[in-house]
Amino acid sequence: MSDTPVICTIATRSYLAQARCLTESFLEHHPEGRVFVLLLDKDEEYIEPSLERFTPIFVEDLDLPDSNIRLSQYSVFELSVSLKPSILEYVFEKYEYDKVCWFDSDIYIYSSFNDEVWDKLNSHPIIITPHLLNSPSDYISDQEINIARHGIYNSGFIGLSRHPDSQQFIQWWKNRLANFCYWKPEEGMFVDQRWLDFLPTLGLNVYISRYPGLNAGYWDLSNRLFEYKDGRYWVNGVPLKFFHFSKYSPDRPDVVAEGQKITFDDRPDIKPIFDNYRNRLKYFMTKQQSIEQVYQNKKEPEPLKSQLQQIQMESEQLQSKLQESEEALEKSQSKLHETQEESEQLQSQLHETQEESEQLQSQLHETQEELEQSQLQLQQTQDDLGQTTSLLQQTQDDLGQTTSLLQQTQDDLGQTTSLLQQTQDDLGQTTSLLQQTQDDLGQTTSLLQQTQDELGQTTSVLQQTQDELGQTTSVLQQTQNSR
Repeated sequence: MSDTPVICTIATRSYLAQARCLTESFLEHHPEGRVFVLLLDKDEEYIEPSLERFTPIFVEDLDLPDSNIRLSQYSVFELSVSLKPSILEYVFEKYEYDKVCWFDSDIYIYSSFNDEVWDKLNSHPIIITPHLLNSPSDYISDQEINIARHGIYNSGFIGLSRHPDSQQFIQWWKNRLANFCYWKPEEGMFVDQRWLDFLPTLGLNVYISRYPGLNAGYWDLSNRLFEYKDGRYWVNGVPLKFFHFSKYSPDRPDVVAEGQKITFDDRPDIKPIFDNYRNRLKYFMTKQQSIEQVYQNKKEPEPLKSQLQQIQMESEQLQSKLQESEEALEKSQSKLHETQEESEQLQSQLHETQEESEQLQSQLHETQEELEQSQLQLQQTQDDLGQTTSLLQQTQDDLGQTTSLLQQTQDDLGQTTSLLQQTQDDLGQTTSLLQQTQDDLGQTTSLLQQTQDELGQTTSVLQQTQDELGQTTSVLQQTQNSR
């Protein structure tokens, strides 16, 4: 029996639906467990113990010596909070359980926490959870200021194992809540919670769990991201153990927590969690109304037990229908998750396409720059070709003039040769004219020498012209090849 998972909570008549939700969710994942609920209302006719899955405890069972004083000095809320250590002490003393956990009634459990709670209690007699998993280091946020007012640790969950340290803590906490469990935030008092700030200073073996799936609530959504996959809820990649629906009302389904700025539009990942919890609350609220109606009609001829059995059957039918609705909701959530994954894939593909488009645009820009450079080079080549063509034309003109001059020179040479022949004939015919002919011959020889010099110059000019023509032809050939 000592290994049986056990939890305790407190509920007023108006919070029975929350207590039943807690009980149902706990026993679903810990079927061998047990739940104790301290009921504050004296009128017992709003429950039927035989139909409840929890074990009811009443304030008079605790045998508190100062109960009358507390009833006079505390509000109902303050009174219920002040009795937390008392019910924990009661269960440890009356039963043989070695491990008992406290849960606020507005908590819903989504998976077994054997590994993160029951196993940890083997080596740590006290387990608590902080409000914030992480705190910004570069600035002081409103969130931090709010936590500083209400307490570093959340008292909605406390794990205890039978040990001198846990007994010392219960007594220490019980003594302070007996007289100082007020809701006076302006005076630094936030019922039981601010007292937990002292717990690490008492020299006790305390384990502060920072597991994201324990005691998640509206106060730390910025550090936790939720998703639904493989038929269960996850937070920050680990299974969600339990969620604390503090300040949530099923009558205001669009409000995450009364007085808080966070909305479901801001955090659509938590919407399915809240919708599922609201459905369970509505079911148990309907069941409670049916039970209370039976008690109001208990004087009618129909036996009370028969009415209760009928209510139970109706409740089971409603629960079956609700279970079907929840299964349909889970399928829809699974489909939504698949759609979100497909959307993420499409977004990833779109991102890759955009990157490829940007690369193509970059390549197009580079190609345009290269085209502009090629056009500039082409324009320069065309200008060079125009200059080369002009130079070639000038060279051809010079060649034509040179050819004409050469022809004239050759004509002059022919005339000179004819004159020389005539002179030789005249020399043979007349000796007397020899002197004159010799003189003429000397002149002719001189003229011939001059002509030969001019011919040599002409030949040199012709050779130079031919060389320039060859160079021009080569440049023209290279230009044509480049085109």
